[in-house]
Amino acid sequence: MLGGHVLALEVIAGQNLTVPSNRTPAGHYVLVSTSYGQWNTAIKAAMADCSVSWNETLTIRGSPLMFPMWLMPIFSSSSKAIRLEIRASFECGQMLGRGELVGTVETTLEQLLANGGQSGE
Repeated sequence: MLGGHVLALEVIAGQNLTVPSNRTPAGHYVLVSTSYGQWNTAIKAAMADCSVSWNETLTIRGSPLMFPMWLMPIFSSSSKAIRLEIRASFECGQMLGRGELVGTVETTLEQLLANGGQSGE
C-alpha cells in the first residue's frame, strides 16, 4: 500500500464457543477493532464440539507513520491496542445487527508479536 502500512492478522480457530443466551446461532465471526477501524471474518458455523475454524487472514491497514524501530511503528503508540470479539450471528449472509458477544480478548500489537501472534487465551 503506497504511503501506509499493512498488518496481516491470521484468525485460525476458536474453541468452547457457547452463546450466553443459549440460542442457536447461524454461525460465529471475529470482529477486530483498532483505532484505524474494524474488520470481521466470514461467518462460519460451529461444529458439534462448539469450535469454529475460520482459517482467514484479515488485512489491517494503517496510516503512514514514522518508522523508528523494526516492526513496531506500523501503528503509532496511541493506536497499538487491538480488541478481538467473537460474536454469534443469528442471520445467514448479510447481518442486520452485530450478533451476540461470546467472548473478547484485548491485547496490543507488542503482545501479539512477542507471542508469535497467539493471544494465549
